[in-house]
Amino acid sequence: SSAVRTPAIRLRQALLASFRELLVGGDEGSRRIVHSTLQSRLLVAGAAGAALPALEGALLALEGARGASQSRGLAVVAERFITAVLTFLSRTAATADAQLAGVDGSPAAMAAAAAALATAARCLESVAGRPTVLALSGHHIASILQVPALLFHSPMEGATTFQSLGIQYGAGVFTTAAHAVATTLRKQGSRARRCMALVVLSAQALLSTLASWEAHFTARSRCTQPGRPATSGTDALDLEAEAQLLADCAAAVANLWTTTAEAKDLTRYCVQLLANCLSIALVPHHAQKHQAGDMHPGAVSSAPFHLVLRRGAYALYGACSAAEIQHLYVTLGGKAGGAGRVVLADLKKDFEQHHKYSGKV
Repeated sequence: SSAVRTPAIRLRQALLASFRELLVGGDEGSRRIVHSTLQSRLLVAGAAGAALPALEGALLALEGARGASQSRGLAVVAERFITAVLTFLSRTAATADAQLAGVDGSPAAMAAAAAALATAARCLESVAGRPTVLALSGHHIASILQVPALLFHSPMEGATTFQSLGIQYGAGVFTTAAHAVATTLRKQGSRARRCMALVVLSAQALLSTLASWEAHFTARSRCTQPGRPATSGTDALDLEAEAQLLADCAAAVANLWTTTAEAKDLTRYCVQLLANCLSIALVPHHAQKHQAGDMHPGAVSSAPFHLVLRRGAYALYGACSAAEIQHLYVTLGGKAGGAGRVVLADLKKDFEQHHKYSGKV
């Protein structure tokens, strides 16, 4: 119960605060021992949830340095920290089946596993966002850019990924992984921009995961009667709360798209991102709107999620040249081509009426 959890949460926060003070107030030798211990724990951690204390410690170590002397000391070990975090993420993603089977639907275990993955992604974002203080190798930059694809995409049909956490537990992992990619792209300059194929792959994995979670949400919304009490598992999450999590995840994807669109040397990738946006999210949503009559009165809609996602789509559209948009229109053929062209035309109309800068004040 929440009454039982609250003292435990307060105790954990107090321990983390004490650990932070130990790092800040200790001498260089003691900090070196702590850093080495944290890295060792990450390299041998088994279950994802078991690595959470070491990951929280690593995040505090990476963000708690005070003054020039501590920053210089941290710069020496930051790359080893990132190697340990990336090793943990790679190992955890490779054993996703076993990891998810190990938690066996336990809410506490699911939450711990999700918190560990989100904290790992936050560690990566923390280092990637401070290039003048903490240097990263090209290999590490490329590895950070593909973290969402590592966690949420599998080239093998039917293979388990952390998409199976569901939005209740996976939203935090999703948003922090997306922010890590956007921050790396924004802060690491040309070295990150040489790896745009990985960014496109990660954006596609995020969007596919979001589409899967939104489809699950829509199915629940159609089946759940207004006022009916929730059941167990992911159904225990209130529909309105789930709609908000969808919007938060959509905002993280839109932020990644906007970051790409605002970089003048990356606009050539925007048409590919826009094509994925159409095929994975906007066109299926267009088809769903025609089935809205199947939903009972009072059902919670996912429309706010799509409004947030479209803001990122407008940024992509605005960064594409007229020739690229025309090429995209031509390639929207096949069975869903008609719907794709309708959605693209609607996006163009909306963009030109409400989002395109006209020069007028």
